[in-house]
Amino acid sequence: MNTSPTFSAAEGGNHHFRFLLPHRHLSSVFGNDWFALKAEAFAAPLILLAQTRQADRDKAHADADAQHREALALAAQERAQATAEQTAQLLELMDQNTKLTELTKQLSQHIEVLTTELHSQVCKSAK
Repeated sequence: MNTSPTFSAAEGGNHHFRFLLPHRHLSSVFGNDWFALKAEAFAAPLILLAQTRQADRDKAHADADAQHREALALAAQERAQATAEQTAQLLELMDQNTKLTELTKQLSQHIEVLTTELHSQVCKSAK
């Protein structure tokens, strides 16, 4: 049973199917017989259902991806904060080290002066 419209030459330009004339050679994906029409009527809702389910899966994947990116951004922010704190601690330690080095230098110079004085006094007493 063929359900495609038939066009007569008399109806040509006045019939409401006139726009379909150039595409009359195209057929349904499933064909034009009774089985094809039933298959298309049954397949189309299944295809829509499959597309809806795929869209739901895509949305779930997109949500999971967004949460993952958010977690990565938070972890990066925490690492940056920890790095800034460690850098501040290192700068403080370097400053303390510099002060200790200066103090050690001053004490070494003072010990050298005392050692020189003691040496000269010991040398005077021995003469």
